[in-house]
Amino acid sequence: MKSPSRASKIVGALALALVASAGPAVTPPAQAAQNVVVTQLPDQTHPRVLNGRIYAIAAAGDLVAVGGTFTSVRNGAGGSPDQARQWIFLYNKATGKIVESFNPTLRGPAPSTTGLVADQPGVEAIEFAPDGKSMYVAGWFTSVNGQSRQRVVRLNLDGSLTAGFSASVNNTVNDLELTDGRLIVGGEFSKVNQQPVERLVSLDPQTGATQSDFNLPLTDSRDEFAPYLQDMDASPDGNWLAIAGNFQTVGTVARNQVALIDLEPGGGTPRVANWSTDAYSVDCADVYDDSWVRSVNISPDSSYMVVAGTGAYVPNTLCDSAARWELPPTQSGDHLSPTWKTLTGGDTFWTAEVTESAVYVGGHQRWVNNPRPSPGGDSDGPGSVERDGIVALDPLTGAPLSWNPGRDRGCGAEAITATDDFLLVGSDTEFFAGQLRQRLAPLPVAGGLANP
Repeated sequence: MKSPSRASKIVGALALALVASAGPAVTPPAQAAQNVVVTQLPDQTHPRVLNGRIYAIAAAGDLVAVGGTFTSVRNGAGGSPDQARQWIFLYNKATGKIVESFNPTLRGPAPSTTGLVADQPGVEAIEFAPDGKSMYVAGWFTSVNGQSRQRVVRLNLDGSLTAGFSASVNNTVNDLELTDGRLIVGGEFSKVNQQPVERLVSLDPQTGATQSDFNLPLTDSRDEFAPYLQDMDASPDGNWLAIAGNFQTVGTVARNQVALIDLEPGGGTPRVANWSTDAYSVDCADVYDDSWVRSVNISPDSSYMVVAGTGAYVPNTLCDSAARWELPPTQSGDHLSPTWKTLTGGDTFWTAEVTESAVYVGGHQRWVNNPRPSPGGDSDGPGSVERDGIVALDPLTGAPLSWNPGRDRGCGAEAITATDDFLLVGSDTEFFAGQLRQRLAPLPVAGGLANP
């Protein structure tokens, strides 16, 4: 909980903000709180990703696993040779070195993916296992190391398949969450382990078997196509699962695009929480008829979440916005409203990462604090603040902080992960804060400044 003294100090700061090798086994840490705003210049010792896009970054101890659509990486030091890696690689952030022994062979269902092909859907999500000796990987692939593995796999740190785990999913998995003895899997699928399952399922983390007590299908698409889960996040305290995607019903309960699930940790049956809003029921631009929410992320203290999305400029909506929502017990019931919101005026937010000192939001946005651009959007309206491709917002107010490294916008920053010593930003572009830093920008906590 933040103290009243910090809340009063932020008023004074607001004006300024508006101006201006694998090694031993590791244990996955709790979500990093980060009590400072990270530095703006990226560390140059971490690896570089030479093509494609980064969709997922997971960290445990000194190990970082990166997933996406890429096929080529190299160590950060000048003169390092390129290394082939299809959709996933592992590195040690203490040394900056790629773990060469971790090189699993992932392939997709189409003939074009029998070789190294960039920009296939690839790896969408990664979670380290509690044993620190393996990781769960999910996405579009249908084989790993020459063996059938349908879109979810557990890998050892040497890239081999973990014995005893086997799950089969019939379509793309977009996200994973590991919490309280559950591996929760969400995406575009309709069957898991040969049984009908609608887009959201809980698996046994040891075996991959379906856990039947988790029965919350996502149904009732917002458009003429099938529903899907886009993103989800489990609260650090294990109580909540926030989900986002193309749906209007969760289980038997009406929820549009965003829902909160009470996980009932400790043996209870998960259920839809008494928490809902009408804000995501509205339509944005026609091209986003299915879903315009792209990211949900819960704070380190499990008290609130930030929802970010796309949609184009539509007045008096949350299209192209990031918004803070309080979780129970602070806020519950129906027709809820956000604590704060920031709008880009016409550009997409792809992802959000909440820390104690800042809410980092990435996309291909040009501005924030921009609710009144010219008619049609895509312009800087009164009070707007330029923040190309990434922004740090104050957690209490949503005001943009003076932190402003800037990055080549491209499609956008689609993965942001906070660790104890870095904010790791993954994208599809090559320059961050004016420095060549291909697709992976590690921003150090050391040297960071406190948010007053």
